[in-house]
Amino acid sequence: MFSNQHEPYATANCSSCHRNHSTTPGLLTAETNTTCRQCHAPQFGVINAPFGHPPVQDESCDFCHSPHGSDHRSLLNEPQTVLCFECHDMDELTVVTASPGASETLRLHQPVADGDCGGCHDPHGSFIEGLLNREKAELCYSCHTQEKVTFETGNVHQPVADGNCAACHTPHGGSNESLRVLAEPQLCLGCHDFSIPPLEGSHQGFNVTESKCTTCHNPHNSSGDHLLNTVTHEPFVDRDCESCHEDGVGAVVQFEADMCLICHDDKEGGTGHQHAGGVKCIDCHSPHASRFDALLHTPTRLCKGCHSDILQVQASDNAEVTLHKPLEKGLCLECHKMHDSPSDGFLAKDQLSLCAGCHQSIAARAADISQHDPFKKGKCSSCHATHVAVEAHMLKKVERRLCESCHRLSTVEMTAAHGGYTLSGENCTTCHDPHSTPRAGSVLVYANLHPPYADGDCSACHQDDGTVQGGISICFDCHDSDEFSSVHVAGRSGADLERVDICLDCHSPHAGHENMFRRKTDIETCIQCHDRKEFTRKNVHGALDSGCDTCHDLHQNNYSDLGDPIVNELCIDCHEEGETHAHPIGSDYQDPRTGRPLTCASCHEPHSSDHEYMLTFDHQRDLCVQCHTAGTMHVR
Repeated sequence: MFSNQHEPYATANCSSCHRNHSTTPGLLTAETNTTCRQCHAPQFGVINAPFGHPPVQDESCDFCHSPHGSDHRSLLNEPQTVLCFECHDMDELTVVTASPGASETLRLHQPVADGDCGGCHDPHGSFIEGLLNREKAELCYSCHTQEKVTFETGNVHQPVADGNCAACHTPHGGSNESLRVLAEPQLCLGCHDFSIPPLEGSHQGFNVTESKCTTCHNPHNSSGDHLLNTVTHEPFVDRDCESCHEDGVGAVVQFEADMCLICHDDKEGGTGHQHAGGVKCIDCHSPHASRFDALLHTPTRLCKGCHSDILQVQASDNAEVTLHKPLEKGLCLECHKMHDSPSDGFLAKDQLSLCAGCHQSIAARAADISQHDPFKKGKCSSCHATHVAVEAHMLKKVERRLCESCHRLSTVEMTAAHGGYTLSGENCTTCHDPHSTPRAGSVLVYANLHPPYADGDCSACHQDDGTVQGGISICFDCHDSDEFSSVHVAGRSGADLERVDICLDCHSPHAGHENMFRRKTDIETCIQCHDRKEFTRKNVHGALDSGCDTCHDLHQNNYSDLGDPIVNELCIDCHEEGETHAHPIGSDYQDPRTGRPLTCASCHEPHSSDHEYMLTFDHQRDLCVQCHTAGTMHVR
């Protein structure tokens, strides 16, 4: 079964496209494109636009689309990248230069890396060169929304004022920093002649043809004259070049920290951050001007220049690598203090205080009576990786192996403590809290106990050899089978009702949280299978505060699709229809992207969104053009 179905196919309306006695190939009512045009007129309306896409002009629709269904968006025959690169060569789309500062690895624009060619290009045709789906600057600012606001202030670099981002940046990918078409200063030399006044005079006669211009100048906009960065070094402001340079324009007098310590004596004896290979203060700090505090070069990239090794982690081909949030955002200085750190690893604070700054709910449990020894000692890194991990919760190893680092699970004593059953393959956190519990003598077992486990009646579920037989029916011996006749298909294990542990995908058979959940809340339980990112964007649906069961029946087999009428009914329970529903929705209105009725979820994310009002796209324009073409504003 296709995950995306063509509407006539999904509704068994075969006669929309086929005729039993047709002489056309595939028994179509007419030639392929003529048949498709009956419903998809807007797409055909741009085929003969000034900038046409050859496959659309020269081939039939099924060159790119599957007529019945597909597992890819827009009923494509292949993922976008595979389909597009059958004709387009990545080597021709990217800019690779041998200029200084160029990377050995190709840097890709995020939509290219995500395989989202349609994010920028209209695959059918366009009134804008390059098959762009909107004007260049408007297109860039549809993602770079904050930059659009920022770039409207102060003195603006002319290419930015002209909306010509491509003057400096390549749209697909390249070898230079920030996707620049050339490295500095070659890029700047394309417009600015450094050998003539006023540039020569403004640099005190110093030869800047080999300098990195953005050390002092902001390439987009600045509140300072000449686009100078606003955080400045005092000698630079005073034009006192002799403080660091011979005769004001020559080589730097000293390259070591000693020169900097003449003024920055508070760092003397505590420079702390020991570099190998003669790396100096100016490798982290600009000697003239910067956009960032402490005259730092770009903080989000600075540390990776030397510490790229921390991003290396052993992972299988199928493992998803997780970055610690501060590292993912390039905020190394949220955790590290580079000069006079009081802790190992140049940490800004002791480990427990540092972790507690973000993980407040965990830190608050330091008052619990029973505490796991690493947690009690504030040694978070005993169990958790600090930068990169492939295991859930940033664990350093697979859970069982991690526990075995301290606890010998195969000993006679450990077997006896578990009712005589050998611990083979079990995850300890099925029963034990890895941090703390409020009960004394609990050996960190969760507070909610399954009655057979609490009574020590292991035989209620287990055979003599420790195995469990009978599938889900063993749960129905105690739990009303009518209530759970439709079981939530947990993605990790499938929907086999005879599978012995189907209930255990969500529930613990021994000890757990409320409702015997494996995790503290139903949301934490759900995101064991469902992508966490879907629930953690900038704006989170308030209904999640009450749990997933606010909208979902957690035992409902049809959990992935609430159904079109149900979605609207659920939303109206909280959002008064007359006040919030201006755009028509319901079975009388069709979403042209899916062929299904328009629902609240056609425009709004149900869980979280990076856009205002929980929208799927920015509401200023990006949202509307998902269905309404830019050229005609007719529904696609």
